[in-house]
Amino acid sequence: MVRMVCFDMDGTLANLYNVPDWEKKLNMGDFTPYLDAEPMFNMSHLAQLTKTLIESNIEVRIISWSAMHATTTQTKIVKMVKKAWLEKYGFNYTNLHVVKYGTTKSKVIRKYLSENETAILVDDNEKILNGWNVGAAIKPEEIFELEKYICGKP
Repeated sequence: MVRMVCFDMDGTLANLYNVPDWEKKLNMGDFTPYLDAEPMFNMSHLAQLTKTLIESNIEVRIISWSAMHATTTQTKIVKMVKKAWLEKYGFNYTNLHVVKYGTTKSKVIRKYLSENETAILVDDNEKILNGWNVGAAIKPEEIFELEKYICGKP
């Protein structure tokens, strides 16, 4: 049974990689590119999708890496900035996890799943998708086809 749908942010929900000098800024401790990123999707459509998931008792979680060399304090700032981005675009979610760069995402949520529960991950990174071992893993372009994964017909 699908208990949750987990979304990556950078390159999945937010078009971070199109923000000018995003990498240089992040490496200098300037986290404004996270807030400046444009959405990858029509956010009103995505808001309706996530609202429907939550109303169906499916948790919507964000699992996003912090900046590559961020300290613990900087990761807290990154979390606040990413939360502001989600609020700015009206994205419905139940939990936000901003974790150290490189953290295995399935390990972040495994403790929230019981033995017969699974989670779907939406992520743009092929390596992360391949390492997801707690349910289906899909690319962002499949985001509006979540129902077939939730209903067990991938």
